[in-house]
Amino acid sequence: MFDPGAWPGDVSPGSTGRVVGVELSFLKEAEILSTRFFRKIINNKGYNKSTGVLPDTAKTGPGGGQYTSILLKALIYLVFFSILHFAYDLAGWTFLKPFSGIDESVFQHLKMAFWAYLLASLVEYPFFKKKRKSYESFWYPRFFAATVVPWTIFLVYFLGPAVAGKFQASYLELTWAILVSYFSGLAGGLIEGHLEQQRLTFCFKAVIIFLALVSAILYITFTYSLPWLDMFRAPE
Repeated sequence: MFDPGAWPGDVSPGSTGRVVGVELSFLKEAEILSTRFFRKIINNKGYNKSTGVLPDTAKTGPGGGQYTSILLKALIYLVFFSILHFAYDLAGWTFLKPFSGIDESVFQHLKMAFWAYLLASLVEYPFFKKKRKSYESFWYPRFFAATVVPWTIFLVYFLGPAVAGKFQASYLELTWAILVSYFSGLAGGLIEGHLEQQRLTFCFKAVIIFLALVSAILYITFTYSLPWLDMFRAPE
């Protein structure tokens, strides 16, 4: 899905070793965190050791919602992402251009992720409104997540070529791109869920709105006129 021409090239054996070392450190840290998590669950009141049934607080995700709701929203986001990927090419409607992909560049995929996540949040809002009264606790976390999700795709997607080099088969590239896109939706759901539980300061809210507005402006503006700078190559 992404343009392989933007890849910086294969990594050297030395750099690969450093990447593997970082991954091993990450796995060790994940093991420690998961051990603490399950220890907290076992010590939590309501855990039935004989049946293995978890208390309600352990079954729910951030903000009291089910983790399954995060999985579902990520799926809805992926559907919108796929629709925006082909909408302009299939329909040819001019008003779709700022929101849909018009080529296979990295930038277009970041743009589609931003708008797809906001559309998924619009679908989610009526269900949220039935449970909570404050719309602020919904939209500020969603605007922040929508800003982060595209760059999650960027970071995680290029982990593939950084470790293994250029994809040799198109189906491998497509599979990796779909998995990364879905993962970015999961990451967005976790981020917004935890932010819902926080009391956001005025300054943090201002930063969220600023970043979301800047993102929207750049995605629309650069659809019609690309900047002179390249992300991976030195300017000529």
